[in-house]
Amino acid sequence: MMYTENEAYDFAEKQSQKVTIRSMEEGCSKDRERKSTESEQKLIQRAIYSALLAIREGQDKKAAVATAEYFVNQEEVPEKGDMVHINGYDTVCCPINNFLCEKTAN
Repeated sequence: MMYTENEAYDFAEKQSQKVTIRSMEEGCSKDRERKSTESEQKLIQRAIYSALLAIREGQDKKAAVATAEYFVNQEEVPEKGDMVHINGYDTVCCPINNFLCEKTAN
């Protein structure tokens, strides 16, 4: 993969500004995107940056992205008196895959 650590860090920092939250309403999951809190930003930034560094160093892409997703999925977020979860697929996996596609296309 041809990207620098700084590019990976900057991308992770930018992506950490938003989060997709999954909640349950009437037995169905509902996803919505919003601005992330400071603690969510740190979690998301670390997960994305770590996955990108692992991939850059030759680790298995699928395993690195899945680990980042599962790590973020574990985070419970208090919201309006309920505990909801971060949707790791939309918050972490899709952005990482988009970044990697962009970098391999260039």
